[in-house]
Amino acid sequence: MSRSGERDWRTPAVMLAAGAVTLAVSLGIRHAFGLFLAPMSRDNGWTREVFAFAIALQNLVWGAAQPFAGRLADRHGAGKAILAGSALYVAGLLLMAQSQSGSALAVSAGLLIGFGLSGTTFPVVFGAIARSTPPEKRSLAMGVAMSVGSLGHFAMLPGALSAIEAIAVPLTNGTVATVFGVKNMAMLGGIVFFFHQIGAFLGGWLGGRLYVGTGSYDVVWWISIALAVVAALLNVPVREVPVERLQAAPEAAG
Repeated sequence: MSRSGERDWRTPAVMLAAGAVTLAVSLGIRHAFGLFLAPMSRDNGWTREVFAFAIALQNLVWGAAQPFAGRLADRHGAGKAILAGSALYVAGLLLMAQSQSGSALAVSAGLLIGFGLSGTTFPVVFGAIARSTPPEKRSLAMGVAMSVGSLGHFAMLPGALSAIEAIAVPLTNGTVATVFGVKNMAMLGGIVFFFHQIGAFLGGWLGGRLYVGTGSYDVVWWISIALAVVAALLNVPVREVPVERLQAAPEAAG
């Protein structure tokens, strides 16, 4: 309740809807970048490696900045983090449209949009949703947000890869919330996401590099399949139980 006795309008439903729309717009635009690889490379006389490196750099910057954006959201509110991220995102898009060199593309599509994504995607949005949702409904709420957000993927760039990412990320953040709690979830989710983005950087850059060298993406696909199997095996021993300090808190309160 607010000081005037009125109910706070930031209900779980409102937070869920706002988070879903934010993800739909942010990720929808981002997943459409691949459509510009061929025309931009052709018009500017670039090899595919130039565009691939810019997107790979974007993934790395996105991941590296994510824990800091998450910390900002945890301490000062998700709204401020999303606002700052949106401003950087828009600036990156405007400059990307004017890029005529590889370095300009790296700065716009790589650095600026990478920083922008860190303030407008998973950990920041999921952190806000998790804090406003009861524990028993937390994973469901994040799953719904990601599912609705995935409509942006579908509208911009239909494909199985978007569906796979949509399934994988809500589950990871749900595990983080269960094991470590939600107090610093945006930052912790950002740390997890950073390691995800290291793989995204290597995949994006290496894909372009190997295509230039071999004329095919076949090697990259086989590497991806092998890494997916390894990732699945690494998840087998994971136990989704709270850490000891969280388990002890209810006992102390009792």
